[in-house]
Amino acid sequence: MSQAPNTATPSNSPEVGSLGRHAARGAMWMILTVGVGRLLQIVGVAVMGSALSKGDFGLVAIALSISMYIQTFRDAGVRDYLVANQSQYDSLVGPCFWLSGWINVALALALGLAGEVAARVFVEQGKIAHATDLSVLVWIMAASVPLGSPSITMLARLKVDLRFGAIAGQATLASFLRYGAQIAFVLMGWGAIGFVLPVLLVPIADNIYLYAMTREKAWLKPAEPKRWRAIWSASKWIVLASVAAGIANQGFAVVAMPLLPADTALEVMGVLFFALSMHYAIELVVTNSLVQITLPVFSRLKDEPVRQAAASMRVLRLTMLIAAPFTIAASLVFGPAAKLVWGSKWDDAAMVMLILAPAFALRAATCVVGGPLFQSRHKFTGFFWTWAVVAVTALAGASIGALWLGTATGMAAVLSVVLCVAYCITTVRSTTEAGSRAAPAWWGLLLPLAICCFAGAGVYALSETWLDSWCRRVLTATLEIKGRTFDLHQGLRAVLVGLIYLSSVLVLLRVMAAVLVRDALDVLPQRLASLGRRALWL
Repeated sequence: MSQAPNTATPSNSPEVGSLGRHAARGAMWMILTVGVGRLLQIVGVAVMGSALSKGDFGLVAIALSISMYIQTFRDAGVRDYLVANQSQYDSLVGPCFWLSGWINVALALALGLAGEVAARVFVEQGKIAHATDLSVLVWIMAASVPLGSPSITMLARLKVDLRFGAIAGQATLASFLRYGAQIAFVLMGWGAIGFVLPVLLVPIADNIYLYAMTREKAWLKPAEPKRWRAIWSASKWIVLASVAAGIANQGFAVVAMPLLPADTALEVMGVLFFALSMHYAIELVVTNSLVQITLPVFSRLKDEPVRQAAASMRVLRLTMLIAAPFTIAASLVFGPAAKLVWGSKWDDAAMVMLILAPAFALRAATCVVGGPLFQSRHKFTGFFWTWAVVAVTALAGASIGALWLGTATGMAAVLSVVLCVAYCITTVRSTTEAGSRAAPAWWGLLLPLAICCFAGAGVYALSETWLDSWCRRVLTATLEIKGRTFDLHQGLRAVLVGLIYLSSVLVLLRVMAAVLVRDALDVLPQRLASLGRRALWL
């Protein structure tokens, strides 16, 4: 395995003029590679959806929610801080490593104690049966925090060097280990503990892999505690933004849990968490791959504001043209696929997925364009406020949904509406502050989403009426495995739903958004762009 270069800007780095195409090639490589790991994640969720109860998923959701308020402090913002300050990497890596390491030790203790307190409160409220059911899960997550300290700076090194293949390899290895171990532990009957126990294995594997890729020994560099205050002062907004993003992802469960009826609280949170798990698995195939590219590239264009603004708009359009169809297609396919695998057990989760799909499509734009634009320009307060707005919106939406409606679909409906508004506002604000005009940003966000939602509504109506009965007549066979019956016509229905939806979206995009599509294709490597133009007759 190759060793990383010793400078922050290696000689084989692409020139500024080729950054766009280099980033696009890196994105495509990461999408293909990371996608393999995400497929395993989906398989893992499928296995756990059969083996675990809704209450088990509810416990995991609460444990994750507690950890989000504390665990997101774990790298003290130093990873993104190092990427944003590439020219000073070698002098900063030692102090950054030791600062994040000591913070992680303190956070592990704080997280474990917070879990103990929350567990006892929920027992008194009658929301969970035993305090240890929750506290053990939280302590496992707490133990993983200091284990991940060495990987923080090594991953920053790979990002600085634009080594997208190595980054994709790390993500794929982590996915295989985490979800493979989850499948094994759950099948062994370990319940909710089996879901979270792999978080102890992943940081160990990350450290070994990333050291092999970088040969970097940040722990041998001087700690220089006198520099910690300056680093924290510069990176604190990154940390606070990470906390806000974590709360937006899962943190609202702690707020919503006390407002739900005691007899259904765990199941409601379990259904919501299950649907969110599927969405995050889908999102990470595209969004996580693209966001690994945009921050380093935007950082290198920070001294060319006109080019950065133009690049941000093209990336925004490309992101929506990928994320919106992909997210809604997966949500539509999940309904019949869930019936095939689990029968009617997760019907309510399928509806929650559909309701949340527009919000997750817009979330991709905030993750890929909004946040990295602020970070690349060292506007860390803007980065923080982006996710703070989303976090407050998520907390308010979840609380209103839990208090007024008290069901998973009700919470999802309120969350979807308020989050769509928050993601639109924050993304447009980030592009306008970078020098773009607001109107093209709104157009790039809403036109693809409107087209995809319109097509999705039609295909959903078709799937639930004519297509369901037609598939049932065409394919009447069932499959018996260990006493369980699988209706194979649901598999045919899932395939047809996906094909019909994607075909209709391509036609509608070609007719109604040809200019946006043509402009977005220019970001791709020439061969892929030419293939896309020919396929769409552009």
